[in-house]
Amino acid sequence: MSDEEYVDAYCKNVVAIRQRLAESNEALARKIGELGPLNDEVQATFDSDGYLENLYIEPTAMTRYTCAELEDLVTEVLRAGDERLAQLVNDHYAQHLGPDSPLMELLRW
Repeated sequence: MSDEEYVDAYCKNVVAIRQRLAESNEALARKIGELGPLNDEVQATFDSDGYLENLYIEPTAMTRYTCAELEDLVTEVLRAGDERLAQLVNDHYAQHLGPDSPLMELLRW
């Protein structure tokens, strides 16, 4: 293989890797967007880095819970939401970026 052919093949491989990564990122964003709420009265949304984006507390929740109970509920929703997101991201990376993934085959080239 000539140098020019090698460089051309390498550049095509880089394009394929970028395309696979973009598809993987889009799939992960879609999965995160499909996560439903853990609780109807307290809802938390997280970004793909695990940071809290929004915390919604049903306005009438204060009439049904004491402050301590509501605090426990918020804590539970935040912990469970963060754990659920972490599991989703870890599973996604294992599938799309794991040692047996098609992307790793491209990177071994």
